[in-house]
Amino acid sequence: MEALEPDDFNLGRIQLKEPGPIPEDEARWAWDWMASWGLIAGAFDVTTQINRTVEREAHELAAVVRAG
Repeated sequence: MEALEPDDFNLGRIQLKEPGPIPEDEARWAWDWMASWGLIAGAFDVTTQINRTVEREAHELAAVVRAG
């Protein structure tokens, strides 16, 4: 297996945005996509897949680091 090289990436497809709550429809889409490739199994459950406490703490920490 070969290592990835910078030319392996289409930089035009990379999008950056401010952290915010994960919309359920986006999380469900990502889950379904990964499941379609056999990367994960089981049904999507918003209360299991999105931990709002961890999400909030990560966003708060990111804000502190940015303000740095």
